[in-house]
Amino acid sequence: MGVGVPELVLVGKQRSPFATPLPLHHHGFAYEFHFIEHGMTSWVVGSQRIDTHPGQVLTTLPYEWHQGMDLVISPSHFWWMIIKAPPMHRTGWWLGLALEDQLLIAEHLRRVARVSAAPSSTALAFTQIRDGIEQQGPLSGLRVRIAIIEWILQLATVPDAKTNPPVVAPDAWQAVEEALLADLTHHPSTSALAGSLNVSEAYFYREFGHRFGLSPIAYWNRVRIRTAANRLVTKDTTITEIAMEFGYESSQHFASSFKKVMGCTPTAWRCAHGR
Repeated sequence: MGVGVPELVLVGKQRSPFATPLPLHHHGFAYEFHFIEHGMTSWVVGSQRIDTHPGQVLTTLPYEWHQGMDLVISPSHFWWMIIKAPPMHRTGWWLGLALEDQLLIAEHLRRVARVSAAPSSTALAFTQIRDGIEQQGPLSGLRVRIAIIEWILQLATVPDAKTNPPVVAPDAWQAVEEALLADLTHHPSTSALAGSLNVSEAYFYREFGHRFGLSPIAYWNRVRIRTAANRLVTKDTTITEIAMEFGYESSQHFASSFKKVMGCTPTAWRCAHGR
């Protein structure tokens, strides 16, 4: 990477509003870590399907085949980092550590869960690693190595994202659904909804999907479209006016979203139902 850290194969950040290709691949003798900041991503690791949510880290092992679900990654914001595994022999150099410390790190890596709750410092650590590479200063390599080591040690101490789930009363989920659908022109933040239950965003995403069959934004958008579909056959207002009523920037945007949910355009829906 140009800063004297050959163990670091790659680090990067992706912010994509669109699904992007991610075909089947592995990284040889290296670990890969995906830290999800926003959006839900679905993966296939070996033969296992895995969903990850904001605030979680997906870890793949050396030579482990993985891909995006259906060979794509959903619209999302995430970091990724690929690091060569410790060689664990006396002549092996790995992040400047002595053999004893290499063995310790290797043991920590073996304890990392497939999907973990990300350490609170993850975004900062990845930013420091990226900035150290870009700045190319005299201490950049040292700073990058320290940031990697500290983050791996933190990751190995957080629990599996699926363990010790909090208990949320059913009526609390009903209140969340009501809050989610209270305004069909503006989607409330996931952090606010999760905060109302006093749970993490990762837990909220997972449990919401289990209960409602969709992500919060997909559920909200489906209700919004179906409510708009009812307006189309009960009101004489124009399609553009209905689009504006539900917060769409244009009738074209509304028509595109409508067709994805209802299977036809607003015009076709209105004609089919006698308007």
